[in-house]
Amino acid sequence: MGPLTVGLLAGAALLTTAVPAHAIVACEETKTKTPWAVDLQGKDLGGDVGNQLCTGTLIDQQWVLTAGHCVASFDAPVQKMRIGSLNKDSGGTLVSVSEKNIHRAPHAPRPSASADPHTMNVGDFDLALIKLDKPVTDKAPLPLAHNTPKVGENLRMLGWGAVPDPKDPYKGYFPKQLREVSRPLSRVGNTWLHVDDTKAGTAAGDSGGPATIRHHGVEELAGVTSSGGPGDPNVFVDVTAHLDWIRQTMKTG
Repeated sequence: MGPLTVGLLAGAALLTTAVPAHAIVACEETKTKTPWAVDLQGKDLGGDVGNQLCTGTLIDQQWVLTAGHCVASFDAPVQKMRIGSLNKDSGGTLVSVSEKNIHRAPHAPRPSASADPHTMNVGDFDLALIKLDKPVTDKAPLPLAHNTPKVGENLRMLGWGAVPDPKDPYKGYFPKQLREVSRPLSRVGNTWLHVDDTKAGTAAGDSGGPATIRHHGVEELAGVTSSGGPGDPNVFVDVTAHLDWIRQTMKTG
């Protein structure tokens, strides 16, 4: 399955849209504080800002890390971000976008404005940094992992992605409350992390969200949700493979 961006679909519209049957099974509402969790919002079909697009992570007072395909779409641009609230509709700090930076592979062409936003090439990396219009000083950013997690290490996946209807797994809704699930890392690629568990994982709207590990008791950002789906692994961008780009972009931005 490709990227998990929701695009312009409102929660009600999803009720007639296929949702991966296995995607949110075994997930539960997050109870612990996550001051670094970010809900990326765009305009719904009525033109109001607040529609769920993707998830992201605050990694600096003025920077959010998310998936490249979350900001590459021309038909559903990120308008606002709610930071540090478990509820995507209230609380936390609401900020606007100042700048977007997509981390593209050297050979990846820049998409034109007429490109299909759901299939456009975002390169091999599928990673993006969003600069906020103002620093968020009352929320603690999530530290970045410096070492790729090992196979078997637990990944904590979080997001506001779609939850299937228990009576019909191909229908569902977008929850207001942040949800999470933890599963062991199955495989590690050059720049990717894979969780092959087909009974739990990510869904539409979870793109760009954090996959965290604990290192010496400290939670760190190890992966950024990229894709997943029925019969496919949950795939995350390995943050440790892109530390130089992240640091350079924040420094020069």
